[in-house]
Amino acid sequence: MKFALIPTFLLALVVGATPFFSAYDAEACSTIVREALSATEMICEGTERNEACYGHVSIEAQPQRGVDVSSFQFSAVGDRVDVARLKSLKLSPLDSVSGTWGVALLKLQADIPTAMANQNVDLLLFGDVSIQNAVEQPTLMDIQVGGIGNVNVRSTPASNGHVLQTLPSGSMVTARGRSRDGEWVYVQLADEKRGWLSRSLVRTDVDMESLVVANPRLDVYQPMQAFYLRTGPRTSSCEQASNDGILIQTPEGVAEVRLWINEVKIRLGSTAFIQAMPNNQMVIKTIEGKAHVEAMGIEQTVPAGTSVNISMNANLEPISAPSDPQPYLTQDVENLPVDALERQIEIAEPIVVTPEIVTAEPTATEYPTLEPSATDLPTNTPEPTATEYPTLEPIVTEYPTLEPSATGIPVPDASATPTATEALPDTFEPPTMTATSEAAAAAEVVTEGLGGGTPTETPIG
Repeated sequence: MKFALIPTFLLALVVGATPFFSAYDAEACSTIVREALSATEMICEGTERNEACYGHVSIEAQPQRGVDVSSFQFSAVGDRVDVARLKSLKLSPLDSVSGTWGVALLKLQADIPTAMANQNVDLLLFGDVSIQNAVEQPTLMDIQVGGIGNVNVRSTPASNGHVLQTLPSGSMVTARGRSRDGEWVYVQLADEKRGWLSRSLVRTDVDMESLVVANPRLDVYQPMQAFYLRTGPRTSSCEQASNDGILIQTPEGVAEVRLWINEVKIRLGSTAFIQAMPNNQMVIKTIEGKAHVEAMGIEQTVPAGTSVNISMNANLEPISAPSDPQPYLTQDVENLPVDALERQIEIAEPIVVTPEIVTAEPTATEYPTLEPSATDLPTNTPEPTATEYPTLEPIVTEYPTLEPSATGIPVPDASATPTATEALPDTFEPPTMTATSEAAAAAEVVTEGLGGGTPTETPIG
């Protein structure tokens, strides 16, 4: 954040609550914005990891449940508080009469490795904005489990939930929360696993209602890495001032961080401006780098120069998937206070995202032209050889020529022309059978077999 120092008397006017503008004008609101951001830079210069800094009036803060109120101080410019102890922040919109414009700076570890101690995610909140920490500080409680036999720790608060681990009766575990109906206790086991234990199997004299309502989906998020966001009207009443909202920037050298905002999963490796209104829309504008936005199981990639919208219900929960990326309007981003961020950037120009259609030209590598060869595709049909295609000559023993014999079937002369004597008579008389010598011998054999005698020829009628 690079700003010139401002005179002491002017700083006192800026950070104080005394009104110094009697009427609205363009110069007035421009001055408020400029000096509020300058004051925030100076006052919040030494903000450390996982701290929130009160930058400019006015801001209302609420501590987490169980936090000692007397030790929670976040009501004046320059105050700082651990974000794990912070339940919510509510900032004031721009008021040119009172000279107020709420500004707060948060530095978060998110999922940046602990070893990168000097690298943090910057959240700059300004105007009519409120955020509520979705990761409640748990009230840890040691409890003893009991029962007739072993006790099951389940993955969900239900009797049919998957069994993660079985504990002997009398084991000690740490309770981190409870189900909304109070019938199940969310416990932490010795190996860092977490699961659900039936309330009926817990032995303790401590009031279980003191436990927070657990949300296992948020176990992977640090405090204020997951939160609910509400902003005022999308367009500022002051032409020279930025619209109310939140700027989020990831540090140099970190590929991307994960955020959970209004139950929308965001992977950010860049700078984004976000607004959200109940019964309206949540709008995410990527002004540098790239973001990945997921809601209702659908993810959209949002490059710099574009924005996506997600419809919200009254509870700031998503009721639609992210829209397709669209170019944002220049007037919606041109006055964003990016100079107040740790890493200096240029706001990207709006771009139109079109589906990338690539027509690949075939290459020799992709589609080689095959030349026929003697092995693959012979160019000439080989002539058959005696070995490949032998000429078979008929063999007499295989195919003999049969000559008709006296005992065989006479072969008629096809060239013979029938004569008149060969024509069939009108009255058919059976021919007189004349036995040959062989036929006569056969008849004799038959006659002998029948008792002798000359056979009588019986005409065929």
